[in-house]
Amino acid sequence: MVTDAITANTGALEELSRLLRTASTLLDKRIGERLDGISVAQWHALAALSSGELLSMSALQTATQLSGASLTRLIDGMVDANLALRKVGDVDRRHVLVAATRRGLAAYRQHREQLEALGAEVSGEATARLADDLKDVLAQLSSPQPLSS
Repeated sequence: MVTDAITANTGALEELSRLLRTASTLLDKRIGERLDGISVAQWHALAALSSGELLSMSALQTATQLSGASLTRLIDGMVDANLALRKVGDVDRRHVLVAATRRGLAAYRQHREQLEALGAEVSGEATARLADDLKDVLAQLSSPQPLSS
């Protein structure tokens, strides 16, 4: 009986993992179809930088879920395209800070407006409930305590 419950929970966890990966891939594909001139990864980075404040590379890594090397290449490209700028930290010169340029902020705002239609297509009460449920799952997964069954 307990083994059946564990097997069912494990199966649900495997399915949730696949579904989340599929949903993420499909959502990024749909977003990418509406972005003109920037990649989805650049869009995510610009979203994180949209406050106009300097962010550390580690904060950007958390926001974009990119590895260190991939994020560095992404920011290099964004600096070359004048979408972002890099600044060395005042206290620790090894500390790299990144901010969106005026051009980067303008691109973010323009693309955000273009994505409003996509938001309308996939939004609604069910999507809001799903987002809340996913936040709960993420909180459980990031908790150092064992997951409850």
